[in-house]
Parts: sequence; structure tokens; C-alpha cells
Amino acid sequence: MGLNKQCFIGLHHYEVYKEVEVKDSTDTTVGINIVSRCNNCGKIRIKFVATNADYLVDSRGVITGK
Repeated sequence: MGLNKQCFIGLHHYEVYKEVEVKDSTDTTVGINIVSRCNNCGKIRIKFVATNADYLVDSRGVITGK
């Protein structure tokens, strides 16, 4: 089965294209966006990976008892 058929049914072969730091309004690094691209069709996928646990708690509206 060729890569064209695999992409057609959604089985892409992603490779990391670049990693971008994500900062909040106070210029604190809160995570990394990993940008991946399919080697065959060029489809782009972006995944956010948090590096600051406090940012996730604040963004979800969770009360931590501070």
C-alpha cells in the first residue's frame, strides 16, 4: 500500500517540522507547540505541550485553595 492511499484513509506519516515556545501575557514560558508535517501530502498537525503546571490549572478554572 503506497503512502498516497495511506494519507487518503488518514494514516499520515508525520515528522516534526519545528517547535515554538508559547508565552503568556507576563512573558513567562508556559509550553511548547510542536508543529508536525506529513512527509507525503503536507498536512500540518499542531500539538500543545504544557511545561508549566500552574498555567493548566489557571486556564481550566480549577480552584486550588491559594
